[in-house]
Amino acid sequence: MNVTDATFQSLYDSPLHLRWTAGSGILDPARLDTIQLYSQASAAEVFAEADRQVRELGTHRRNPHCDVLDLGPVSASGAIDWVTRTLAKKLRPKASTPIVVSWNESLAVRTTWGTFAPHWPSFCHEGRDDVAIVPEDGGWILYHHHDGSFYLGVA
Repeated sequence: MNVTDATFQSLYDSPLHLRWTAGSGILDPARLDTIQLYSQASAAEVFAEADRQVRELGTHRRNPHCDVLDLGPVSASGAIDWVTRTLAKKLRPKASTPIVVSWNESLAVRTTWGTFAPHWPSFCHEGRDDVAIVPEDGGWILYHHHDGSFYLGVA
């Protein structure tokens, strides 16, 4: 993902921090330190690039180059296991792979695959979140639709 001169701000300057500091999605401090909140200007740039990739890589059901990964009715722990095993096999990212997670024009974070994969439900809330997940070096995009489906587009 090509974001020029990205700037970051404190995660606590955004309501996003509650996803990882309260309720059932609490992350330990070391894991929380892997999440960097883009400034609003950088988040807008990230979103524009992610949106372009969503369209370019064809992350929708009708595109033959896009895999649709429906979660179906599974428990939260089963879903975490599914994301970790199934997506990791398809994408083969390392735990240290830097990724960008973008919700909209004003909210985006940079983290690692090792933080995202086992904790994806706190990044992708079913029923309300449309989220683009892109490695910083490009090549693929994982899109979570609020209906609970994942769409995988590969360059």
